[in-house]
Amino acid sequence: MMNDKTLVVNHSPKSIWAEAFRAFRTKILHSKKGSNVKSILVTSAGAREGKSVTVANTAVVLAQTGKKVILLDCDLRKPVQHEIFMKRKTNRGLTNVLNGECSISDIIQDTGIPNLQLITSGSILFNPSELLDSDKFKETISSLKSQADYIIVDSPPVLSVTDACILGSKVDGIILVVGVGKVQPEMALRAKEHMETVNGNILGIIINRYENFVEQSAYYHYCGNIEKTSN
Repeated sequence: MMNDKTLVVNHSPKSIWAEAFRAFRTKILHSKKGSNVKSILVTSAGAREGKSVTVANTAVVLAQTGKKVILLDCDLRKPVQHEIFMKRKTNRGLTNVLNGECSISDIIQDTGIPNLQLITSGSILFNPSELLDSDKFKETISSLKSQADYIIVDSPPVLSVTDACILGSKVDGIILVVGVGKVQPEMALRAKEHMETVNGNILGIIINRYENFVEQSAYYHYCGNIEKTSN
């Protein structure tokens, strides 16, 4: 089972939102900058910009092409992917693998969508940054990349905690979601700069027109880079 209201590419495949995600998928699959990219972090500057919904729908549209995809919930503070895919929250997930309590095969879950699997965050711990910056996490990412065509990673917002920057230094590419009306342009620019300081490979941004979404005229737009705008 899954939350069809959130996974628009499933419940409204002919909608402009679904088409926007398919266009984004094309950018990922055919972008020169994205060549040889297997692990992709999707993050945002702040909260409530549509990051986790974008992660879930991106994973689904990639899986719909026949690519094997693993969605990895690395938001170890406020995880939501188990809710989006309507999976019962358990005490075993990524954190338990990183702590050596179980193996990846013990925690990987089917989503009900062909070619798409999910790894939930696991137990909420006091030291998520240290776990994500560990050798064990590097080994985990490497192992998952050998099992799938794409690893799509959810994380906390960039400006809230250091987790996203740690993850950005360990994945092949980064997509920054910018919620119009939810974040100031200078905050988005600061998030981009934070990722660049850890040598993150920023593939592009997604402009999420959230204020129109509730009026059923929202769209997602993919851009190749972020430029500083003047007032």
